Amino acid sequence: MAASGRGAGHGRASSHRRPDPGRRDQRGRPQRRDARSGSSAHPRQSDDLTVPRLLAERHRGRQHAPRAGADHPIHGGHPGPSRPLRVMNPVPRSDRDLPVLELVPSLVESLSRGRSAIVTAPPGTGKSTGLPLALLDDRPGRVIVTQPRRLAARMLADHVARLHGDGSSDAVGFAVRGERRESDATRLLYVTEGLLLRRMLVDPEKAVREGDVVILDEFHERSIDADLVLGILRERGILHVLASATIDADSLGGRLGCDAFDVRARLHPIDITHRRAPSADPCWDLAAEAVREVLEDAGDDGDILVFMPGRREIERTIEACRRFARDIDLVPLHGGLPGSAQDRAVAPQGPRRIVVATNIAETSITIPRVTTVIDAGLARIDRFDPEGEIGRLVTEPIDRAGAVQRAGRAGRVRPGRCIRLYTESEFLRRPEDRTPATERSDLADAFLRLHAAGIDPGSFDWVDPPPAAATEHARRTLRRIDAVSETDLTAIGRRLALLPLPPRIGRFLVDAIDAGGGAFAAAIAAVLSERELARGISSGDRDALPCEGDPEGDLSWRARLVMGPGRDPRGVDTGALVDARRTFRDLMRLCRIRDDGDASAIVPALLQAFPDRVAFRRDDDHRSCAMSGRRHAVLDRDSVVRASGFMVAGAIRGLENRGEGMTVLSMVTVIPEEIAVDRLADRIEEGRRYEFDRERGLMVEIEHRNLDGIEFQSDRRSVGPGSRGAAAAELLRLIEIGEVRIPGWDEKVDAFIERTRRTASWFPERGLTTFDEEDLGVMRAEIVGDRTRLSDLPGSEGILEILRSALDWNDARFVDQMAPTRLALPGGRSMRLTWRSGEPPRGSARIGDLIGLDRTPKVGGGRVPVVLEILAPNRRPVQVTDDLEGFWERTYPALKKELKRRYPRHPWP
Repeated sequence: MAASGRGAGHGRASSHRRPDPGRRDQRGRPQRRDARSGSSAHPRQSDDLTVPRLLAERHRGRQHAPRAGADHPIHGGHPGPSRPLRVMNPVPRSDRDLPVLELVPSLVESLSRGRSAIVTAPPGTGKSTGLPLALLDDRPGRVIVTQPRRLAARMLADHVARLHGDGSSDAVGFAVRGERRESDATRLLYVTEGLLLRRMLVDPEKAVREGDVVILDEFHERSIDADLVLGILRERGILHVLASATIDADSLGGRLGCDAFDVRARLHPIDITHRRAPSADPCWDLAAEAVREVLEDAGDDGDILVFMPGRREIERTIEACRRFARDIDLVPLHGGLPGSAQDRAVAPQGPRRIVVATNIAETSITIPRVTTVIDAGLARIDRFDPEGEIGRLVTEPIDRAGAVQRAGRAGRVRPGRCIRLYTESEFLRRPEDRTPATERSDLADAFLRLHAAGIDPGSFDWVDPPPAAATEHARRTLRRIDAVSETDLTAIGRRLALLPLPPRIGRFLVDAIDAGGGAFAAAIAAVLSERELARGISSGDRDALPCEGDPEGDLSWRARLVMGPGRDPRGVDTGALVDARRTFRDLMRLCRIRDDGDASAIVPALLQAFPDRVAFRRDDDHRSCAMSGRRHAVLDRDSVVRASGFMVAGAIRGLENRGEGMTVLSMVTVIPEEIAVDRLADRIEEGRRYEFDRERGLMVEIEHRNLDGIEFQSDRRSVGPGSRGAAAAELLRLIEIGEVRIPGWDEKVDAFIERTRRTASWFPERGLTTFDEEDLGVMRAEIVGDRTRLSDLPGSEGILEILRSALDWNDARFVDQMAPTRLALPGGRSMRLTWRSGEPPRGSARIGDLIGLDRTPKVGGGRVPVVLEILAPNRRPVQVTDDLEGFWERTYPALKKELKRRYPRHPWP
């Protein structure tokens, strides 16, 4: 597969045949096939472009042993041409015949012209191993290969070192946070993106020197660190190669001005199947069902790799498979495992295995003997909301690029298959690529690193510029912790940039160390920066840790666990604890800490680092808390905090609860009130307010203190003479909004208002008041006056007098005449009228009292008929009508017979 140029500045490592429009590749795009004999899945073997030939011809017979006592500098070495890569043993056939090697001559020629490049190649074609080795032959400097994960960097280095020696070749090294194997003799270095970024910021000339070439492997994962490394490389003019199985090389190459190369051949074909129909069953049950089917296939004895979104699903899958896979190793693989457990998953020897992994196994690392991939199509993704300033860990469908990567794990050693636990239509509806990290991440750390490199984040050459909201949040966060001024880093910001910690945690550590926090502060910083390490620990083991005198909360005992030697209690995540202790040791070394530290330095430093995560818990029996900004929050169920009062959260996360967002507080530390008042004095407001005491029916006065709107102290007392006016005004406001009701404001009052409004509408020429809302507001204010007790307000008759005072004597008399409250009846009785808004006036009377009343009574000067509710002698309604004449004529004759029968003593004329 010879490389051929394509367009100005673009090379392609393939030939072309007209594509078959009826076939599609794994990502749903029209499939292109190799023009030579064999399919794209069966590349032509080439013996003249193997790794040994490219490397050994130049250095035949020249082997360089490392000098005795060579140190391992933190930033690595740059040996130059005098330190060639050692080729000690022949490369095994499986690593010599890598399809990616056929593009090497064209790629080398492109790099020699000072052109960076993009290489796309399917999984297993050698872009992570063969390509870096091949580039060494024609380069004076090192080849540095970045990886998104520590596991991949370490395992790739071990694999390549084994190919060229006894497994400890000095020429091949790796560097990840807390662990490295490199020296001045190292020419091929595998390094995590984050560590290379920090090295480039601390000592850019030493981290990547002239003559080096950097391969950004698995660039399609689009982490923030990878984007930053790429931007800095481009700014410094350092040659680089972007490598991926799925990235759109043409589009990205055009944007970045890179040559593009494409390897389309696979080592082995992969058969992909999908579910025929969607299923609501849990993904682990679907996976176990698929595993059972594979195990029943006698023709396949290869290992099985199952992709699950997280640890919980991995455990459920293994549990489900254990029921039938009795003679097969069931091996978990995720970032939380210690190195020894991860090594077990990728060991080349041993019995048949079922490896159940997160997307840690999606790229770069090779799990030998895998011939079947079972893909749940899900991943756990961190998504950050810059407006809510909170992150959510969500489980969501992977993109098509990720699905292709996962399927590629099956075709490394022989023809394989991929079973997707979702339908083909679901696959085709998924996005082509994953969302760039700039659109889903907290950018505060990235902005801090750019400032440290002297680069304005606003003018940085982002591959995908971040949204405005994310940019503003990052700047606001750095200003909040005093890391940046208007234009540049502050002295504190420069210190933070030197620490391998997120900015907030770095600010905590800087302040705590300055106040004497020592090793205890470093341990807390390690706990905050690493994943949860002891969620399953028992209360007895937790209480046995030496925490006397430490701040109460979730951090102190975890920090003591990180610091303490000896036996680790049950329930500890061993891998997480190893990582936390490694980070702790690094911080001790970087910050030159020698003492255990003063625990009193911790709480003030936490407040400085997390000022917006202060919460107040009012009730010991409930997890509910109030946060600044009037956000509702709850304590994590695993928090050891039991008391009410102030606390600060070292970690927060978003949670959906019945469709509503909720903030969950974890890594919580109790803040004594005196410290909160002292340290947060500029955020505390004192004030006075008035509340209605419903049990006593009166207003009370409350002196209170608030922190960012969180009331934490209050003193209730009776309203004093000097506060009577303000308290009465608040009572009036509560009445206006319907929170409090005036006891004397009854149906008579409402009826008078309605009668007046009706009369005004019937006789507009009189100019009567209509008691609109403004009028009623004036009336209510007069009713309340300066009173603060409901018992002191006037009753119904008093309120009616106040309302009548809005009319003169003649108008009030006119209202009583036109809209009366009672009507006289022929038998000497009277009928009460009810007046309700939107309804005609209504009266209720027994039929006997209406005898002699021939016509429907009317009000409003004979304009408006009254609706009559006619009652039987037992006061039950027999008719409702506004046509009394019709009632007597049509209804009464038949009704009279029934009434005579039931009430014979009554006269029924």
